[in-house]
Amino acid sequence: MKETKNWQTLLISIYVLVDELVNRDSIDHLRWRFCKSNKKPKFTDEEVLTVYFFGLLSGLKEKKKIHEYANNHLLEWFPELVSYETYVDRLNKLDDLMVGITGELRDQLLIDCSEPDNIRLLDSMPIILAKEKRRYTAKVAPELADVGYCASKNEKFYGVKLHIVGRKIEGTLPLPEFIGLTNGSIHDLKGGEAIANQIQGGSLFDDRAYYFGDEFNEILDSNGTLHFAVKKKKKNQKYLEIYDEVRNSDISRIRQPIESLFNWICEKVDIQKGSKIRSMSGLMIHVFGRLSAALIGMLFF
Repeated sequence: MKETKNWQTLLISIYVLVDELVNRDSIDHLRWRFCKSNKKPKFTDEEVLTVYFFGLLSGLKEKKKIHEYANNHLLEWFPELVSYETYVDRLNKLDDLMVGITGELRDQLLIDCSEPDNIRLLDSMPIILAKEKRRYTAKVAPELADVGYCASKNEKFYGVKLHIVGRKIEGTLPLPEFIGLTNGSIHDLKGGEAIANQIQGGSLFDDRAYYFGDEFNEILDSNGTLHFAVKKKKKNQKYLEIYDEVRNSDISRIRQPIESLFNWICEKVDIQKGSKIRSMSGLMIHVFGRLSAALIGMLFF
């Protein structure tokens, strides 16, 4: 799509897109209605989502800030805007719908992509609900969240892990093709197993966290070609062979775009910080709402 020239155009574009997405037959059944009757609320689901996505893409990171901005500057556009508490309640009840929207946006980006889908890049990152001492006492979203370890930051955290397989696009960020959410404690290897059976053909580049040498890699190799960074054997090897060092360097270079994608998502919608999340529905809105906002950003910018 063409670059959005001003905030009014962005706001209208988001509303039109959201209205089209939530009324698709494929995800309309996921919609939660604020009113139990057939009467449509004055402040519609489409408006709830539009305000949220617009706020995130405008650089506002918190729901309270997003609502304050809408209340102070967008009442002409949303005259039936509800109170902050009601707004958060309405938004959280759209968690299933948000997951569907993320899938629809991903599919739309992939359909518009002319790049052959023969190179994919796999990586993960933590969504942190609590860290340091609070990680042992946190009880938010226990259905999925627990204590995990982030190797890149060398720290333990309480939360979940987001796994993405991105289709490599020359000269730009990869497009998310497979998206998964797991417990924070689950090793990346286990998180990747669900992805393995979905990949048909092509090449998958992952880091050494996904390589244990046995069943997982055999599954991937049966569907395509797996390229992984080599790890030293814990006890028997102090240094990698020179050809393994070269291999790892090449794979790291090829995988750099997926790391750039995660960095861009974090910068754009601040997805890793979830300290204000208070429920499972809030967690799903945080993760898939911010992913959706990032995908909308890919469409519009």
